[in-house]
Amino acid sequence: MTRASVYEDRDGFAFTATTVTMASCVAAIFVDLYPNVMVSSTSSAYNLTVHNAASGNYSLKAMTVVVIVFLPLVLAYQAWTYYVFRKRVSASDFRRPRRHREPRGSRRQSQGHSPPPPGGPGELSRIARCGGWPPGRGTIR
Repeated sequence: MTRASVYEDRDGFAFTATTVTMASCVAAIFVDLYPNVMVSSTSSAYNLTVHNAASGNYSLKAMTVVVIVFLPLVLAYQAWTYYVFRKRVSASDFRRPRRHREPRGSRRQSQGHSPPPPGGPGELSRIARCGGWPPGRGTIR
């Protein structure tokens, strides 16, 4: 379903379907393991449970205050970066450009133009490499 949505240019639906699928998988794992957070391979007495893994009351209260103060700041920063970069990248930037192919027997070939001779930019870099870079390697002939 997601693949078909991508090919039909329904990007929003494809993103939503993928997000729901991933969230469902994670939720299924947590529902299956509850109340265990981590299952011990040696004995069930050593399982890490939700109650064993919880922090103390003071830590939970302190982190609640931290979240109340910093979460709006993080969300505001994310909104600002979205606003700044909103027009810099578009869907057309990710599409492959179409290649222009000349038909067989086109004007260029019929006028006797030959293909470029070997020894283009790659040839120059090969000569430069043979000319002693790194030092002591080869010579230019």
